Amino acid sequence: MPEVKLEYVPAPWTKAAFSPALAEVRELLDGDIWRDATVAFHDKKQQAQAKGKVGPQGIQRFLNDLIDSTMVEAGWEGEDGRFRKSDTWVRITFRHQMSLEGDILEALRANKKEGAIQTAIIAASTDFLKLITPKDVHALCSFEKFRAKCLDLNGCLDFTLFIGRLDSGETLSSELMAVVRGPRPRGKTIPVRKSAVDTTKPGTLFGD
Repeated sequence: MPEVKLEYVPAPWTKAAFSPALAEVRELLDGDIWRDATVAFHDKKQQAQAKGKVGPQGIQRFLNDLIDSTMVEAGWEGEDGRFRKSDTWVRITFRHQMSLEGDILEALRANKKEGAIQTAIIAASTDFLKLITPKDVHALCSFEKFRAKCLDLNGCLDFTLFIGRLDSGETLSSELMAVVRGPRPRGKTIPVRKSAVDTTKPGTLFGD
């Protein structure tokens, strides 16, 4: 099973099947992105804790970096979670829920003013967000929130829009799952005793 699963659900006013370009995005996100982001999160957190700091609390920025590089290497134009290839426009978001309606407006603009025949907004499911950033899960955009908003807007919009649901797969090792499910304390610094500092070098715990 892939480490990340992506499924598309058409907005209630959309009758078309999703395009080959959107199928390509699904294949791109099925790779090692979730595993690599988790390892990068662990390494950065370990470096911070060795200095008495808390370090990152969420994995979303590591996912963003890997998604951006993966999409661009595959020939998609864009950055910061917004991409275009031919007549297909995609938004991949882990942002605060205040941006939810703005993302839908961006998709509408891409279709009506920029010639994108198909548009998609991809967001993590609530269950996946609990792994990505457990303390902020209810404040971020989720697949469920986008789907609810589209149901509310049914009858108001007429452009081709798909909502993508990102879920974690089941191939992460037990060591990586321990990192994902480990404590994520708030704050900037933590008390550190020399005997308690983990001296494992970043990048070596899970192999390269």
